[in-house]
Amino acid sequence: MEGQLKTMRAEYENKISEYQSKEAMMTDPVKLDRQKEIANLEERIQNFQQTAQESLKKSKTICRSND
Repeated sequence: MEGQLKTMRAEYENKISEYQSKEAMMTDPVKLDRQKEIANLEERIQNFQQTAQESLKKSKTICRSND
């Protein structure tokens, strides 16, 4: 799970860097498209983190109940 999160974060950082470096040359529709891509990736990262935390809590609960 951690490796997947690192990959997603690296992709996010790359998209941000690319957007910032090329923003001045982008047309408005392209800017909006890139902004949506970045926002969608942010949402995917947040959802992944939340799911991972919930999964970890469930694992801990199961382990405790087996003790």
